[in-house]
Amino acid sequence: MSNQRILIVDDDSSVGTVVKMALEDSYDVAVTTSAMTAYKYLCEYKVDLVLLDIKMPHINGIEALKEIKKNYPEIIVIMLTAYASKDNINQTRSLGAHGIISKPFEIDELRGYVDQVISQISMREC
Repeated sequence: MSNQRILIVDDDSSVGTVVKMALEDSYDVAVTTSAMTAYKYLCEYKVDLVLLDIKMPHINGIEALKEIKKNYPEIIVIMLTAYASKDNINQTRSLGAHGIISKPFEIDELRGYVDQVISQISMREC
């Protein structure tokens, strides 16, 4: 297992569980179901990558992205959404998201993208 830590933030716990199971053999993976619990987690742990759902109750992913990038600009954030649109893509990119993955997604596709991003992080740290 690598020493990179990934935080999955999705109000649908089944999505978080499936993604965690797909990634936990290679990475240290945690799951939260709200932006508030994600903020607490980020205060306690060094996180390399956040997979962040856009549509969540209370604090949506766009607001959470703003807060994460303001306080932790080094963290790479990939947005997850079932509501991908050109506006969502442009807005999240302008706020600092690395990319966006549309739900439903193929686990292998997600894993490939995550592996690619993590390898870029590893190369930066050398």
